[in-house]
Amino acid sequence: KPIHVVFSDVDGTLAHYPALVQEYSKKGKKLLNLPPSSTGMCGVLSLETLSLCSQIRRMPVTNNENHDSFLEAPKSVQSVNANKKSNAAGKTVKFVIISGMRTRTLLQRIPFLPSADAYCCEGGGRIFYQIPVGKPKNGETTSIIDDSGEEADVENKTMGTALPEIYESRNEEGAVQGHFRLQEDMEWRKIMGHVSAAGPDGYDGIVDIQKRDGLLWSFARKLVKMGWVIDYSGYGTCFRVHRGKQLHKAKQSKEIFDVELPNLKPAGLACSTNLGCVDFYPDRSGKKNW
Repeated sequence: KPIHVVFSDVDGTLAHYPALVQEYSKKGKKLLNLPPSSTGMCGVLSLETLSLCSQIRRMPVTNNENHDSFLEAPKSVQSVNANKKSNAAGKTVKFVIISGMRTRTLLQRIPFLPSADAYCCEGGGRIFYQIPVGKPKNGETTSIIDDSGEEADVENKTMGTALPEIYESRNEEGAVQGHFRLQEDMEWRKIMGHVSAAGPDGYDGIVDIQKRDGLLWSFARKLVKMGWVIDYSGYGTCFRVHRGKQLHKAKQSKEIFDVELPNLKPAGLACSTNLGCVDFYPDRSGKKNW
């Protein structure tokens, strides 16, 4: 079957950390330094990775049945683009980034990450779409063709108001060829914001968990009462428990942290291990569901 969508994680997939940096440098890889995450982690991303991800978004769906040759050399990709008008379906492969990072970290990293059709953060709890924009013309902002060759649907009523920040989109050579804003999927936000999930109160990242409604935050308060140290700063639809930040050494043990802690979650919530931490989120979210 042809590939329609490619989903990619960030940490450990697109971006890598100090243990591998020297190895990449020895191979002559050109690296891009990412801004530090909220936990202080500083990763790098290869310019070759940016190029390959851009190639994915240019690949016509009807031309990729042979998965072994899905990513061709840049020269062949140029050939595919030249023949794109002859592609009956006219559809290109969608590239989606999905990560456990908090929303504010995603927004800081957007200028350094590969251009994507959608960005999913907090493990999939929040979804943002790339909405290409052009320079104001006669007092209005017009849409442009992005590097996937398709025009964005800026009238989609399931999306909220575009975030004010304007980002640059680049082609596989790294040249700026357009600009875009992010718009959140409000239908998905409505689902995640239900009281049986994450509730509506955490999206601005300011409200204390004692005042947040929703199953997720009710469970978070329970963990705090049990002596667990949790990280919810900047999260609206999930929270994280760091092994190394627990005040009681017993809670850092494999038996308690890796086994007992995940089993404390109530029905309606799910969890997964991410970067040595345990993330909790509504069970309709999470990378495993993508």
